[in-house]
Amino acid sequence: MTALADAVTSVEAKGDPETIDGVQAQPYEVTVDTSRVEAFAELPEASRSTIPKTLVYTMFLGPDDLLRRMTYGFGGMTGTIDLSQWGEPVDITPPPADELSDKSLSTLLKGASV
Repeated sequence: MTALADAVTSVEAKGDPETIDGVQAQPYEVTVDTSRVEAFAELPEASRSTIPKTLVYTMFLGPDDLLRRMTYGFGGMTGTIDLSQWGEPVDITPPPADELSDKSLSTLLKGASV
């Protein structure tokens, strides 16, 4: 999300708080100007032309300013990402070396149609 920070054009509280994972979270509508997203600028023209001028996310923040949920819609698809168990210990096992790449996302997407 930090990669989108410079592309955010508006943030506005929208609607009543919702309880998510036991926390009251206020929804905010966040509008992103896609022409300001560096990763999109690096895509081939055929892919860039399919990206709308703006993307709108709804981000639900708890009173602790932690993101609890994010919803979005793009290209006829919608998605919801829930975040929970903030501060809890985690156990992360990295994938095997042969499954890793040092290529950027824009390099991996070159030639792909969004």
